[in-house]
Amino acid sequence: MEKLSSLLFELSSSDRLDILQLLKKSPLKLSHISAKLDFTVQEASRNLSRLSDAKMITKNVDGVFRLTPFGEEALNMLKGYSFLSKNREYLLHHSASLLPETFRSSLSILDNFTYVNDIMIAFHDVEKMIEKAEKFVWIMTNQILVSTLPYLIKELERGGIFRLLMPKNYQMSNEMLQSTSHPVFEKAVRSKS
Repeated sequence: MEKLSSLLFELSSSDRLDILQLLKKSPLKLSHISAKLDFTVQEASRNLSRLSDAKMITKNVDGVFRLTPFGEEALNMLKGYSFLSKNREYLLHHSASLLPETFRSSLSILDNFTYVNDIMIAFHDVEKMIEKAEKFVWIMTNQILVSTLPYLIKELERGGIFRLLMPKNYQMSNEMLQSTSHPVFEKAVRSKS
């Protein structure tokens, strides 16, 4: 835990995070870092020294700083914490505990998502995503949004690949069975695995 605490301490500085983000874009010299971030040379040097001691950056013989592979991974893992901090209020009242652990540990992929609090806009967004899909439509849901079926049919007719992951005990209604009777759904297989 001591190593983790030390790493989190180094990453708790917004100045050091700014430096890491800047070096993620391209390697730079001390003077360029201080100028781009509006730091004094002393401030930049002190933070670069700390990041170097933490093995998140390295400096070559020309004085150019760059991220180490360890620094890149540390920066990538912060996306999960970024997601948590941006959505603190929502997560105070909504639990992700019902999601599979592998998905929960990958919440960082949602860091740049847009929260939609209007169900009709959400439905519209799902329809548009399916309509704009270039090759794949993979959906994980506990219900089927009937209004998306025409978009799914067009996607399948274009040769797109459609996957639907649903609870094992899901029972399709008669109306839904009739809606999915289109010939393009004939290839669909319901897996019990």
